[in-house]
Amino acid sequence: MTADKLIYCVRHGESQFNEWRSRSLWTFSWVHTRDPMILDPRLSARGHKQVTDLYNHVRDKALHDKIEVIVVSPLSRAIQTAEGGFRGTDIPMIGTDSSTGALEWQSCALN
Repeated sequence: MTADKLIYCVRHGESQFNEWRSRSLWTFSWVHTRDPMILDPRLSARGHKQVTDLYNHVRDKALHDKIEVIVVSPLSRAIQTAEGGFRGTDIPMIGTDSSTGALEWQSCALN
C-alpha cells in the first residue's frame, strides 16, 4: 500500500484584472468596457500582500518541510504567487497548462 498524499490548493493572489473588475463595479466603467484586454495580468498590490501572507503561513506552519512539489499554471499571477509564497525553499516547481482555468470557479482558503 502506498503512503497517503496531502494536496494543498492555493489560488493565485488578486490580479490586476480582478482589481480592475472590482473597481469598475463602483465606477460603472464595465458598462463601456467589458474586457480591458488584460490577457495575462500580474498581481495587484493586494495580490502581493496576499503572497506575503502565504509566505508567512508556509513559514509559520513549516509547510516547506512537507511539500514535495509545486504545480503551477504558466500564467504570470500564478507564477508570482508560487515564487513569492515559497521563496527561499528548494521545492521544485512544475509548470503545466492543464492547471489554467480548469478549476477557476473553485476557491481554496488558508486555515
